[in-house]
Amino acid sequence: MTMSRGDRRDSNYDNAVNNPRSRRREPIPPRELQQLLITVRAQRDEWQQRAKENEEATSQLVHVQQKIETYQIQANELKEQVTQNYRFYIDEQENHQKTLYLYNEEKAKISQLVHVHQREIQTC
Repeated sequence: MTMSRGDRRDSNYDNAVNNPRSRRREPIPPRELQQLLITVRAQRDEWQQRAKENEEATSQLVHVQQKIETYQIQANELKEQVTQNYRFYIDEQENHQKTLYLYNEEKAKISQLVHVHQREIQTC
């Protein structure tokens, strides 16, 4: 059974069946493609510049971190020296006090001996 013209959906139905439309979109005009290319290249250049700046910043950061580590080591060494010097100072102060105490004891003994000898001389 063939379809009569009255069974068809509309007058363009035969043409639509015989000549199906492509599902592809129309190609992008060259001007628009060129503009897109310029935009993409500009974005690429911007990202490359940012990457370069980031590399430089990272390099500077590493350098600063190395300096900080060096300063921390030096500070620790200085703290150790200060601690050793303070201990030496305390030891020397204790030695000084002991020596001063012994000196004063000997001075008192000598003073007492001088006093005893002066009495002996006076009695003689």
